[in-house]
Amino acid sequence: MCNYAFFASFLAVGTGFFFYLYIPLHAAEYSGLSRSFILHSTALSLLLVSLLIPVFGYISDKIDHLYMLSLATLGLLTGALPFMMAINSGNPSLFVMMQLLISIFCACYYSVSSVLLTELFPLQIRCTALSIIFSIAASLASGVPPLVANWLVLKTQQPNIPCIIMMAMAGVVLINAFWLRRHYRIGCNEYDISRFSAEKGMLDIEYHGQLADDMS
Repeated sequence: MCNYAFFASFLAVGTGFFFYLYIPLHAAEYSGLSRSFILHSTALSLLLVSLLIPVFGYISDKIDHLYMLSLATLGLLTGALPFMMAINSGNPSLFVMMQLLISIFCACYYSVSSVLLTELFPLQIRCTALSIIFSIAASLASGVPPLVANWLVLKTQQPNIPCIIMMAMAGVVLINAFWLRRHYRIGCNEYDISRFSAEKGMLDIEYHGQLADDMS
């Protein structure tokens, strides 16, 4: 559970810093487009994200959260390379179109990732577990992907190569989502951190017993 929560949080924060902070700087250097155009296109993309998050949130309440997150992650995985190629093409229309397209996947991911993370942990440890895991993941994701992306471009002289960072992170999250569905899924939007029902029963008995003692 901690493994999944870490990488899911890492991708959530990493996409924000990568697509909306690093990419405008990268495009200003390699796309040949004006900084004003890049700024307005990025602002438009962020506006689309803000508008779509409640829409995807509403949809996710009607269907499976993990299914939606997997689709969004798959979109980020397959769209990373075309996105980078469009950013470096110097074509204004293609630049805006791909920024808006990747923002759809980002909005879908953002709308369900936090909800899914809270569903994974039992109430007794939810705040502690998520606060520690998310803080560590966010502190790394906010700086490492842009730093590595810039280093890769300088090292290889290939402006499209930063896409492998997003593809790698999305791939790890997809593998974890598959593992989560296979080993911890007990129903739609229901998960169990214990693989053994007997062990879970003993933990429940101990918890409710302690709760009864505290109340008495």
